[in-house]
Amino acid sequence: MVAYCDRFNQRFPSSFKFTMEDVLFMKKFNAVLFILSMLTLLITITCSNPAGSTPSDGGGEGIRSVYAGSRYTLVLKKDGTLWAAGTPHFGQLGLGDTISSLGFTQVTEEISDIKMISAGTHHVMMVKTDGSLWAVGNNCDGQLGLGDAKERRTYTKVDVSGVEAAYSGNEHTLILKTDGSLWAAGDNEYGQLGIGNTDKQYLFTKVDVSGVKAVFPGQHHTLILKNDGTLWAAGSNAYGQLGLGANSGPYTSFTQVDDAGSDVQEVYVGSTTVFSLILKKNGTLWAAGHNMYGQLGLGTSDNVKTFTKITDISDVRGVCTNNDRTMVVKNDGTLWVTGSNSYGVLGLGTEPNQLFFKQVESIGSNVTSVHPGYSHTMVLKNDGTLWAAGDNSSGAMGFGDKLSRNIFTPVPFN
Repeated sequence: MVAYCDRFNQRFPSSFKFTMEDVLFMKKFNAVLFILSMLTLLITITCSNPAGSTPSDGGGEGIRSVYAGSRYTLVLKKDGTLWAAGTPHFGQLGLGDTISSLGFTQVTEEISDIKMISAGTHHVMMVKTDGSLWAVGNNCDGQLGLGDAKERRTYTKVDVSGVEAAYSGNEHTLILKTDGSLWAAGDNEYGQLGIGNTDKQYLFTKVDVSGVKAVFPGQHHTLILKNDGTLWAAGSNAYGQLGLGANSGPYTSFTQVDDAGSDVQEVYVGSTTVFSLILKKNGTLWAAGHNMYGQLGLGTSDNVKTFTKITDISDVRGVCTNNDRTMVVKNDGTLWVTGSNSYGVLGLGTEPNQLFFKQVESIGSNVTSVHPGYSHTMVLKNDGTLWAAGDNSSGAMGFGDKLSRNIFTPVPFN
């Protein structure tokens, strides 16, 4: 199974074009997943677990936060309950199986006293108020930090303590402890763990860095925002996503991004993205990296090797990215999008990819937060309603069906 996981992720990065060979491979991959699921089911009968979702606290009468990964969505309610929808090929819904949940289903195993959740591509990390860390989902590269490569289908306690926050990337995870130390586990092929080498880590390993305010892991890179407002980067720079110029890397230790200055306020990276955005203290938005679909909002499809100012967007309240798109919530509650509109994931109907930010007029204003998964997008509005657009073939949007939507549609969730 590990070999198939590794081959899948190498074969299909965040941007690709299908060939007939790829189609045949996908059929084989899905067949293997099906067989493994059936074998697991038989054994169970016989023998008796933050490209990229930014949580939102507040807004909505019942919803506290929303998290979107690859073909799945999690909703944390204000009453402390956790709900999940989608197709958990690796058990990342935490429901104990790999069966699709087309509507939101409550997760009951080990769910209490949740401080925060970080949803990666196919794995989820949960921090509880007591500082304990819990993990579920894909573990092909040891990203759960449990010392092995076995997936987990219910939340499993990780042998670490004093955890302040967890940050899930594609197949790597970083945690920030209450003492300020940073630790990393999982895939490290491009040096994205920042530990000075490219060795995969199955247990959380301490990173030699200090003064960390927050961490932002992407597909094969990681950015760090320090308390002094400086930006630091590690991992692949193949598309310029580190903002360090033409050198593709890999950078195995965290390196300061001098061009970003020392006035960085926020950083935005999705778990499957190979591009990065930063918001400066003066309110300007800057971007670097892969730009084939216009996801940087610069008016071109050229990759950018250093952080470049986006001139056609202002009054930014929040940003979220994943796969090949960027979504901005302005201070007036309107939603603006750019990049790939595959599956209608931007909520613009059948419109083509966008090179500049465009307002999503169909959803109006009063948007609290936006949460893009790999091929679907969830939006939380001030009135507590949850809206979704994009690919729903996995049931990730929680409508109770597998019908995709190319404009934002309210989700029947209470």
